Amino acid sequence: EMILEKEFYKQFPFLVSRGRQYSDYFFYRLVAIYRLERFRQNLMILDNPFVRLDVTEENYMREYLLHLAQRKKLILISHRLHEIDCIAGTVLYVEDGRIVQIKTVV
Repeated sequence: EMILEKEFYKQFPFLVSRGRQYSDYFFYRLVAIYRLERFRQNLMILDNPFVRLDVTEENYMREYLLHLAQRKKLILISHRLHEIDCIAGTVLYVEDGRIVQIKTVV
């Protein structure tokens, strides 16, 4: 557990800085995604990873997910399309449980 904690803080050095207080939402979301990354092989499903984050936390989360998307397949579920535009390769629009449009992002 201590080794995992050291590796976690090594991957996110900005958390060590005491100049800024990060929200619990951000910290616990990072921990959960990091654990999934460590113990899952190829696919990760994240539901609204940007909810309740401030602008700085959103930027860190976006950078982390971009880095993660290079190594694993990510499925992001979000109501705000602008959050996932920079990460997504394919966007599925779903209404009432049915796919209504598939858009490939270049």
